[in-house]
Amino acid sequence: MFKIDIDDDSVIERSGNGPKGAWKAREQNAWIYLFERNGQPQQHPQKVVLRLDDGQAAYPIGKYQLHPNSLYIGSFSSLRVYPRLMPLVAAAARQAA
Repeated sequence: MFKIDIDDDSVIERSGNGPKGAWKAREQNAWIYLFERNGQPQQHPQKVVLRLDDGQAAYPIGKYQLHPNSLYIGSFSSLRVYPRLMPLVAAAARQAA
């Protein structure tokens, strides 16, 4: 399980023009606790940027984990991650059910 902390509920909005036309991105900063190759937790969390869908509210300040629908199979059968979060409290209740 990857623990993720949100300590700021600000949304960062960026936009521009590219070869395919105008684009817009909504993002939120978070901190993820990762593991070393040997399976031991890293000493410090790493900053990560979460992409928010259009109209999606920012995640409130709190502690989260990845939702199971964050993982999917992409091109060429590769495992892909599009982070979706669920509160740790909800995750614990879901595992108990």
